[in-house]
Amino acid sequence: MVIKKQSWFRQLTEQELEKARIDLTRLLIEIDEMKEEKKAVIDDFKLRLKYPEERLKQIKIALKTGVLEESKEVNLVPDYDSGIMYYIDPESGETLHSRRLTPTERQLSIQ
Repeated sequence: MVIKKQSWFRQLTEQELEKARIDLTRLLIEIDEMKEEKKAVIDDFKLRLKYPEERLKQIKIALKTGVLEESKEVNLVPDYDSGIMYYIDPESGETLHSRRLTPTERQLSIQ
């Protein structure tokens, strides 16, 4: 006598079909929940990575160019005699930056 593993197809009973439908539904729900959880975890990691990646980019540019870009609210003070716009720190009164006035800024409005 020879023993050999063999495969074939057999017709499922109504009870087996109903059990398969229930299992399918349960698995689809479980997979959807896992995908939602995965998306939430990935979104959390993206959010956690955002600041360090932005900071890394700033540092790389600063090292490459020798300057660092900063942002803050400043007072813009035009000096029409010299044609310069000064960026003044409202807290310290320090001049942070200056540039030439644009043609539009040079135009004094009559009110």
